[in-house]
Amino acid sequence: EDTWGLTEQVLGDDHFLQQCLDFDHEREAMFMDGLDKVRRGLCVCVFDGTGSRLFPTKNKCPISPGRNFTLQETIRLAVDVKNAVAIWGPYEIAKKGFDLGVRRKNLLDGGTIKYRADDRLYRKDKVAISCFHAMAGLEELFPNGGLFGTGFKMWGFNGTARVLIEYSERGTNQGLLLEPVDVKNDRYGFVYAPIKNGQVPYNPLKNAHAYRR
Repeated sequence: EDTWGLTEQVLGDDHFLQQCLDFDHEREAMFMDGLDKVRRGLCVCVFDGTGSRLFPTKNKCPISPGRNFTLQETIRLAVDVKNAVAIWGPYEIAKKGFDLGVRRKNLLDGGTIKYRADDRLYRKDKVAISCFHAMAGLEELFPNGGLFGTGFKMWGFNGTARVLIEYSERGTNQGLLLEPVDVKNDRYGFVYAPIKNGQVPYNPLKNAHAYRR
């Protein structure tokens, strides 16, 4: 699995290991489900992930309508699937930084750009972009990021942390960010717990508060 979150200390050793085990269990369950459905003949599993990461033409990601979700909608989406949620900041910024943010929001709200998880074939012409590339650049539109520029693993906590690093480095140099940023320690998170003091199904955070519905 991708080790960026581990090397940048966004994830601890235990959480990274648990993430790997979760992926392994998921793939095992998918394989066993496939075996169960095959009564005769062979059950063949083709791993084409590496090829699709190297060659964008092999990636079958669909193009979907682009949307700039509100904070309330974003939190609701995470809570509905009982996911972990985290925030960084807030941080004070200069007016020029605010104006850049408004300009990007207006572009995303305009409805002219669609969404695609792997956007290598579509980003340059502004046909479709990934969520990471939609936010990763301050002035440069849709900079490369993730493995081979695909944005691979640049979602969730990894993606947000990477965006914040981009903002903090360039923003500080350009005088847009007016206070220091600590990517590792400024994060404030929440994880789902079905009952009070009960077991937490998914917790990638070192420190977090629990929520339940």
